[in-house]
Amino acid sequence: MNKPSYFLVATLFIIGISSVTDSFAQETVSYDPWQFPKVLLQIQVRNSEGNLVIYTEGNQIINWNLPLLHSYLDTIPNKQIIHIDGKKFQLIQWQERTYAMEKRELFSSHLLWVQTGESWQWVLHILHNGYEVESGDSVLPFWTVIRELD
Repeated sequence: MNKPSYFLVATLFIIGISSVTDSFAQETVSYDPWQFPKVLLQIQVRNSEGNLVIYTEGNQIINWNLPLLHSYLDTIPNKQIIHIDGKKFQLIQWQERTYAMEKRELFSSHLLWVQTGESWQWVLHILHNGYEVESGDSVLPFWTVIRELD
């Protein structure tokens, strides 16, 4: 085989590979954006005098137990019904217990834990901007969840 033939074969091979790659890259996956609840975590840190020293938000969920989350959300009272684009949703808001800090610590994520029987299990693990607390500070997590009703 001469040099032009090698070049032609190599070019056709590269074109063939890139068209196969393109066909996979263009594959569309059907995804309903409301399939999973929308979650917002707001965290206030207050010093021992009650003054707000830090406020941060998190909505990047890195892990969750979806069935346990839905079970937990079912137990929260005072849900509101809202409508978005003709669909019906529940707006669920609650304040988690306040954490009294006993030592200096740094946080960049938060876990929502729920009691199931005699044990505790995590439901959500969510990232937020890091913050530092001092002894005597209080951490107050506020949750907002929107989930579609069937």
